[in-house]
Amino acid sequence: AFAASVLWMNGKFNDIEKTASGYKSTRIYLSKIKQLKEQQRIREEKARLEEERRKLVEERRIAWEKEKADKDEQERRQRQWEAETEALYVAGVNDFRHEKYTEAKETFLKVQEKIANYKTVADYLIKLDIRVKEAAEAKVRAEFLAKKEAELEAIKQQMAKAQTLYNEAVALYNKKSFVESKASFEAVGQLFPKFKDAPRYLMRIDEDIAREKLH
Repeated sequence: AFAASVLWMNGKFNDIEKTASGYKSTRIYLSKIKQLKEQQRIREEKARLEEERRKLVEERRIAWEKEKADKDEQERRQRQWEAETEALYVAGVNDFRHEKYTEAKETFLKVQEKIANYKTVADYLIKLDIRVKEAAEAKVRAEFLAKKEAELEAIKQQMAKAQTLYNEAVALYNKKSFVESKASFEAVGQLFPKFKDAPRYLMRIDEDIAREKLH
């Protein structure tokens, strides 16, 4: 409104100056109006510059807040990442201590995928390779020994069975039950062909059977 009024008065005084140059205080008024216009221009320029400064400050504030928020989020994710990595590391150490070597190795490999060279993961992986190899070798040895023990137990049982059959065969032989005795000695021979005196008894038992038939 003020600017419009100044322009209106400036137009009127210019018309007067054109019609009657130097009339009364026209030029003085025109000079004052010029000063007012310049002051108005300066105020508007200051307002424009202030608005630009305010916008620049606001843009910088927004940019700073965004940068800070991004940095905070990155740090939060980093802390979460490190916490997850540490939890895996602790789980791997516990598995190692409880001799769960396969689980421990899988866990330490996950740790290494998250953060390379984390704490003593590399050392644990070296130890695990050694322990896993030792465990595999120990398993093979244990299976071999178990197999041998099973074979020995089977032989013991066969020996006991052979001994029982042998005792029966000898008792039958002494009772002159040669046919039954022969069957028992043959059963012994199927288990152990050279068990004690079983071969010697079998060599003569047919003659004993034949003599008994003659009587």
